[in-house]
Amino acid sequence: MDENTVYLVGGTTGARSELSLVLNMANFKVEGGFDDPSACWASATRDPDLVLILLTAETSAEQRSTESRVLLRELRQVFPTARLAIITSDSSKKLQQTCIDAGGDAFLPLSMPADAFCQSLRVVILGQNVFAAGIRPAWQRRQVQMLMKSAARHKDRRAAARKRTLIKAQLVFNDSHCQMDCTVLDISETGAKIRPSDLTSLPTRFELRIHFGKTHTCEVVRRSANYLGVRFLDAENAAGKTLPSWQRFSQIDPPERVEKQEGALSALW
Repeated sequence: MDENTVYLVGGTTGARSELSLVLNMANFKVEGGFDDPSACWASATRDPDLVLILLTAETSAEQRSTESRVLLRELRQVFPTARLAIITSDSSKKLQQTCIDAGGDAFLPLSMPADAFCQSLRVVILGQNVFAAGIRPAWQRRQVQMLMKSAARHKDRRAAARKRTLIKAQLVFNDSHCQMDCTVLDISETGAKIRPSDLTSLPTRFELRIHFGKTHTCEVVRRSANYLGVRFLDAENAAGKTLPSWQRFSQIDPPERVEKQEGALSALW
């Protein structure tokens, strides 16, 4: 197994010595322990695979947060290709979030068993982030928030509430010459989500015949690998029939055509 080079920064001399012993026994190559990034940079001959940043428990939580941000920023400038991990006895989520947002690749407590600790370091070197459940980098939190907002907007665009079902139905198309079985997964007054037996030969428009239910004229508005989202054209037509005649006329024809026809009618009088 190839030895991975590791630098130790921060903490006390005794803590760095004890950690070096554990890492050397696990086939890591500890090339030095340093009090601060400047001393580390002065002695370094090349970028290490991993830099472990030790935070002392004697300082306050606010001091540890400030120290971690400063060390991570400076070490990222000195060793741009190295993986950076915070090692501390303070495993609070607030400190972990601060370290992750500052550019740390991992946050490992000193209370971990030696085998699990060394295995986690190898995972970090391979390119994976290691931190507590629920702790995400800032860019991931923003991405989750954007996805949640997008899902909320998509839900709000639905014209009617959907009801989950598991109903057998048939799709009829090609002038009623072709039929296909499907399952209705959810349905509302204006549309449905269906799972056809074959997606490849299905046209954009067809009839949905629900067993012991209505027959709807449908148009596909959303496709996925296994499902279709359809809207009911007959529901829209039915909604249009409840409108006054002048409003239905204005919805069907563009305003220019309406004005032209009104002018022609007035000329007859």
